[in-house]
Amino acid sequence: MGMNVMKESTIKKLWFLAAGFALLTGLLIFVDDLHDFVPGTEWLHWLPDFTPVYIGNFHFEHLYVGAAIILIGLSIAVYTYTTYP
Repeated sequence: MGMNVMKESTIKKLWFLAAGFALLTGLLIFVDDLHDFVPGTEWLHWLPDFTPVYIGNFHFEHLYVGAAIILIGLSIAVYTYTTYP
């Protein structure tokens, strides 16, 4: 055989690690862009500014990118929790 077969517990741990990484990354991006919306949070701004993207009349901030990454991380965590015992 020669191939290492991963146990379900190892796969579950890896998926939770990926979910945690996505949640943390999304949270950092989300918090970084709060300075545009919440006064007094300029000190949280650590990412470089970028040219905003417009989709129709919608101004796409990286606050929304952070929120989307958080939702992806949460969906990975929920899927993993419900799939693996």
